[in-house]
Amino acid sequence: MIRRFTTRLLISLVVLSFLLGACNLPRDDEDDTQRQAANQTAAVQTILARSTTPPPAATPEPTTTQGSGGSQPDTDKLDDATFITDVTIPDYLFVEIGADFTKTWRLQNSGDTTWTTAYQIVFEKGDSMGGPQSIPMPGEVKPGEVIDISVDLTAPDTPGEYTSWYILQNADGEKFGVGKDGDLPIFVIITAVSGQSGSPGGIAGGAYVTNVTINGDKVNYTGSCPVSINLFGNITTSDAGTVLWTLEQTGFGTFSFGTYTIKFEGAGAIGWQAELTISSSVNATVRLVATGSNTFTSDSYGFTVNCQ
Repeated sequence: MIRRFTTRLLISLVVLSFLLGACNLPRDDEDDTQRQAANQTAAVQTILARSTTPPPAATPEPTTTQGSGGSQPDTDKLDDATFITDVTIPDYLFVEIGADFTKTWRLQNSGDTTWTTAYQIVFEKGDSMGGPQSIPMPGEVKPGEVIDISVDLTAPDTPGEYTSWYILQNADGEKFGVGKDGDLPIFVIITAVSGQSGSPGGIAGGAYVTNVTINGDKVNYTGSCPVSINLFGNITTSDAGTVLWTLEQTGFGTFSFGTYTIKFEGAGAIGWQAELTISSSVNATVRLVATGSNTFTSDSYGFTVNCQ
């Protein structure tokens, strides 16, 4: 008989009715810019039971939206950008050491100047990950238009967490960004991991994951909100070791659920349950990603909430 232990996760979400999405900013106690972004965060409360250890306290919470700047006088021409979404490489994605990857951001020109190809994004700080110092704007972007900007990077050879920060720069060399005051950088943050026994995306000391499941108690809901969506499933391994797990989603913008740890004492299954409190209408999918000595991703579970 397979032993089954239940790991409970409580996540409270506040989903905006008109969601643009935003990057969750990593926490840096010495950086006023990041503290400013953290003030825009959505609350995530996590309650974990038995053999589940949350990540270090430095794990950031996601921002809900990044608004336009506008602190300059109305008579000035304003360079400003609004972050829309991460098109590729969501925050804290596991990337095998030495692997090449492309990060793409989607931005809106929320100022009143036209971005020409003389505009660019430039490396600001952090881990360069082999990326260029600057990337020219791929085309002209008029006020109100949206554009995707990409940078080619390589995961470092040493496992760990890495962040590259980029800022926009106009034709005169003046820098600007996103956020309330139009001065915050955009970034890419990954977790570089080493493969185990030829299995990409593994971690040292990881258990071999053989199956991951996810299900829920509501598929279509119409009624008063907030409403709770209960998710549940199992992570199964063939041996002892550590498993990192997270929930990936679509429908909540770039909201990140965080990454958690389970210790397996041997082969078997550990059950888990998550309760999502939804406050606004969404059409979402969620899947469970478990990484031990290999990475195993569940099928997607989809649900719709229509708040009335």
